[in-house]
Amino acid sequence: RFDSARRVWESALIESWVHGDSSMSARLLTELGFAARNLNDLGKARALEDSALALERALGMRNDFARSLNALGLISRDANQNAEAAEFFEQSLAAAAAVADSEGVAKAIGNAGLAYDALGDHVRARRGYRTLRDAGRKLGNAVYEGNGLTNEASVDVAEGDARSALARLDTALALYEAEENLTGVQ
Repeated sequence: RFDSARRVWESALIESWVHGDSSMSARLLTELGFAARNLNDLGKARALEDSALALERALGMRNDFARSLNALGLISRDANQNAEAAEFFEQSLAAAAAVADSEGVAKAIGNAGLAYDALGDHVRARRGYRTLRDAGRKLGNAVYEGNGLTNEASVDVAEGDARSALARLDTALALYEAEENLTGVQ
């Protein structure tokens, strides 16, 4: 799936260069970075996202910064560089907030929670997960809400509170089932 998308985006990137559409080039570099990450080519993903962000900054594409910074955080997290990932997610959060991108804020804070959780900072992880849950509720996005609950349950387990973890997981399961989100149900 991602390999097919990568080929389409690579062709579109060449077209954007031919036509001098730099903003489209930046967006396509971001998508290619996501595809490379999903194909587990973290080095290529990092290079593509760095290029996308540099081009976005040069063009003043403030509405796109958060997505590229979030992608860089995900790549760092996949590489088990959680401190660096947390920094990218915090930058993504600031970039999304600066342009009033509620969904970008939700993604950044939820992903920051994952990085902080991996670093053992359960206070900041829980704060991120609760913020994601609340943002999901405000955005009407049951998947974000369920993800916040599921991730917060992992903090409950780490802190020895199985009862709270089970209650959060039950609520998350109901949200996922209502949305027919098979990934969340798993």
